[in-house]
Amino acid sequence: MATHDHRRLMGGEIQIFRYTGKPTWYVRFYQQKEQKYLVRSLRTTDEARSTDEAFQLWKEIVPLI
Repeated sequence: MATHDHRRLMGGEIQIFRYTGKPTWYVRFYQQKEQKYLVRSLRTTDEARSTDEAFQLWKEIVPLI
């Protein structure tokens, strides 16, 4: 599925984007432990809110080094 409106956060470690034809934002980041990308819906159409929720999800899932 094609994507658009990409935003890179923290030097590209966290990415928020929308799939073409869908109004909601999604977050994508790499999980070192599983060696794969994790993509989750942020269930919002607001970019500012999606940025905040992306950081919260990232803090919960990615362990501190």
